[in-house]
Amino acid sequence: MIAIALAATVMFADAPATAPAPTVQPVSAPASTGTGMLVDKKSNDFVCKNEPVLGSRLTKKVCRSRSQAEDEKSESRETLSQIQRLSSVPKAY
Repeated sequence: MIAIALAATVMFADAPATAPAPTVQPVSAPASTGTGMLVDKKSNDFVCKNEPVLGSRLTKKVCRSRSQAEDEKSESRETLSQIQRLSSVPKAY
């Protein structure tokens, strides 16, 4: 009796659950720019970029509006410039 219950459990556990088929919509292929960002030719409202994940070798695709991407880029440059400017000041001993 236990053997039959165990065999039935194993048999049903291996059967994959059927999921509904995902709907596929045709998408135009994004064009790659020299900066490593992908830009959709159809609408230039969004910019997608593969960003590294801390502690992993995999990347994560992050999409932002063009204005958000430009703001983040200029903010990062300003922060880097400020760090370099402050670290290059000679220290008096």
